[in-house]
Amino acid sequence: MSDKNVEPKTISSVANVLLKEVQRRGYSDSKACAKDIGVSYELFRKVLAGAHIPRDEQLLVYANKLALNVSRLVRLAHYERAPKEAKQYLADLLLEHSLAEIEQLKKINKEASAYIDKIVDIFNSGDEQLISGLEASVSTFYAIHKRSAAMTGS
Repeated sequence: MSDKNVEPKTISSVANVLLKEVQRRGYSDSKACAKDIGVSYELFRKVLAGAHIPRDEQLLVYANKLALNVSRLVRLAHYERAPKEAKQYLADLLLEHSLAEIEQLKKINKEASAYIDKIVDIFNSGDEQLISGLEASVSTFYAIHKRSAAMTGS
């Protein structure tokens, strides 16, 4: 039985996503990173510490400067800002969005199942950079398939 008051372990935070990317880029000092990407150090420091959840406009700047998936950052920020009572439902939506697309892809082509299982493993790994890239790729592939199916009537 799941406890609705416990935050799901698989949901990251804006701070974690940004911090992992800053570290992946080799920065040991967030001040140097903030300067290099042209953002306010004071605000960036607070965001990385989890003390501030940026507005969507600022998330767009961070995503563009750090080559991160803006959609993922915005969804995470909205999740973090949500009232406690709504978090479980939003968490379910965040996870189901990506996983539902993956399950649909598995049905499309059984031969791709092993490959798609590897994608699921990457989603479960917690590597934010890989997850960001995969989310965009999976969404694009799924959209192309839907258009193709609509054109061919299958």
